[in-house]
Amino acid sequence: MTFRSLHPGNNKQSVPLALAIFSPTTIAAMKNYFPNRPDSANFLELISKWWVIINSNSRYSSNNLGHAFILGDGKTCFLRAFANFLEEWSTLSSFFA
Repeated sequence: MTFRSLHPGNNKQSVPLALAIFSPTTIAAMKNYFPNRPDSANFLELISKWWVIINSNSRYSSNNLGHAFILGDGKTCFLRAFANFLEEWSTLSSFFA
């Protein structure tokens, strides 16, 4: 993760800078350096998995989540859980507003 990925300036919509934050290495570092804060690493991992699934443009990929569709691969379960997370988050954020 670089300084620029944390402070993007006018590049707030830069995909490479965003992916630097949600990368597997950042997630691993969070788990290693902050073991008492699994919520942060879990959030980064959730967004990372979602990104890989929705940006699939190939039926076959070296990344298991990157496949466009394989029967029984669990992506639909993940996306349902992700939708539930967003629903809870939306309710929670409106609670604190």
